[in-house]
Order: sequence, then structure tokens, then C-alpha cells
Amino acid sequence: MNTLKAVVMLPFHMRGKVNPNYVDFYRGVLLAMEDLKDKGYSIDLSVFDTENSATRIKDIVSFENAMLDAQLIIGPVHEDELRHVLGHAEDNNIPVISPLADVESLSSPVLFQMQSENDYKNIKFEPFVADDRDIITIYAA
Repeated sequence: MNTLKAVVMLPFHMRGKVNPNYVDFYRGVLLAMEDLKDKGYSIDLSVFDTENSATRIKDIVSFENAMLDAQLIIGPVHEDELRHVLGHAEDNNIPVISPLADVESLSSPVLFQMQSENDYKNIKFEPFVADDRDIITIYAA
């Protein structure tokens, strides 16, 4: 059985605090991996905390052995952080999945965007604001 070597790069910590949104996202990744395992696939998953830091991302790409063998990279989550990963991915023909960023200024044959295009999001959202519904928007600091 072949083993897929995947890398996940998420900002689990931001400004010294755990970011629960990315912990939840990671749990979703684990559920997906469990489904693949149940279907007979083998996955070697390496997970890195990017700490929302370009320096940390550069260090992961440059010094982590898992990056050398990676066959799939999920993350990082912000478009400006992807720049630090794409060169390595292009040189090694590794697909990079941007799971959350709405990528506008980058293009690469190895970059795959999972975030829906804005037009598509608007179409999906339209039924919720149609007709005579009252919409209340709350802004918080």
C-alpha cells in the first residue's frame, strides 16, 4: 500500500493564544483522514503551527524533513503566507491546497483554492436575504 505524505500548516497559535477556529479546522482534517483510512488509504500526516508568522513558515519550508518528502501541502491559510511555500512546491511538483484564503494575486500550477469564489458565495447566500426578511447585523470590536 502506498502512503500519501501530507503536510498541514495552520496558525494554531496567534499572539500567544490558541486559535480555536484552526483547532476545529484541524479536527475536520483528522475526520477526513479517518474516512480515507477506513477506505484503505494510508496517510502520513505532519502538522505544523505556523503561528501566523512568515518567519515560522520559512523555517518550516527550509528545515523540516516532512517538507522534503511531502506529496501534498494543506495551508498555510493566508494568501501572503502562501508565497513562502509555493517556490518549494513548484520546484518539487507538490500540490498546495489553500483551504481558506480567497487567493487573488497568486497563481501557480500547483496551487488549488478551496475557498469559494465571491460570486458563488453570493449566489448561495441570496435565499437567506430574499423576500421580506429582517436582517440584523452586529459588529463587535
